[in-house]
Amino acid sequence: SGARSEITVPYDRSHEQVRVGEAVELLVLSDRPDFDEFVAVKEVYLPESDLWIAKYPTVNRSGFLDVSLEIERERSQPAPIDTTAGPASYQPGPAPGQQQYY
Repeated sequence: SGARSEITVPYDRSHEQVRVGEAVELLVLSDRPDFDEFVAVKEVYLPESDLWIAKYPTVNRSGFLDVSLEIERERSQPAPIDTTAGPASYQPGPAPGQQQYY
């Protein structure tokens, strides 16, 4: 979504592999259904580095990755085509057996 957040975690040597601008996936807590604002970052995953940054207790990471993959699959699928509606200028022709007048 492009949201920004800053987290502070204890130093760990593995964090040195994090690159500025690297994409991250977050598990956040929010009381808003659109997650426009969130109150806590619980888990950080950097897929390019395959690095997790979190405080104990951590989430079920295989479940986290399953959800992440499902979201990615949904995003990569083309939008379904609505075959019930034509373009705004579309006017259906006459029913079979009826004449059309102009």
